[in-house]
Amino acid sequence: MNNTTYDSFSSHVFEEFEKHITDKVFKMIEEDRNLQKEYLDLVALKGRATVNRWLGKKIKDHYKLRSIKPIEGTPDAIQIQGHTMLKK
Repeated sequence: MNNTTYDSFSSHVFEEFEKHITDKVFKMIEEDRNLQKEYLDLVALKGRATVNRWLGKKIKDHYKLRSIKPIEGTPDAIQIQGHTMLKK
């Protein structure tokens, strides 16, 4: 494989990951007992919608992504009802 092929492949992998990063972050929280407790504590204080919007914005800011369009279908993470496709 030449570098062009590696670069093309890695770009494709990262683009696909970025599209679903919000769902993946929330799924990670769901599967980690400590993160889930922290998340639920915040939800108890501020409400699920507020916490989810805040975390979604932090994901975009941290990875320097922008919103493209809502993703159709049900996310894997149970904490969210939908998410937006993100891209650099």
